[in-house]
Amino acid sequence: MSELEMLAMFFIQIIVGLGILIFISAIFYCIGILLGGALTIIYLLLYMFLMYPVIESFRGLFWRIKDFFFPTPTLPCWVQTKVLKEAAEFVHSKHRPWDDDNLFGEYIWVAHERMCIKWDKAFGDVI
Repeated sequence: MSELEMLAMFFIQIIVGLGILIFISAIFYCIGILLGGALTIIYLLLYMFLMYPVIESFRGLFWRIKDFFFPTPTLPCWVQTKVLKEAAEFVHSKHRPWDDDNLFGEYIWVAHERMCIKWDKAFGDVI
């Protein structure tokens, strides 16, 4: 066997070895992608069905304990009634030449805004 044939055989072995290396690397890459996807799905399922309810129950427990020891102050009943009546008068006093207006939705919005303003005036610096 001549040196030229040996050199050709050597290069063929190198090319075949690189091809096998690339093929094995592609197999490991695909296995990694599949394994990563499977682990991600398993994690999401475990989080949704096991961890999320536990975390939410602890959050609810925390807020119940916080409200028990440090209750959020509320406006007196007579102030709430006064604010709601003012909001109703404001909504009904607007001139509307058209029909089918959502007065209740606007009343809810105005009442909420006025309650927030009154609450901020009464307890804004406390909280």
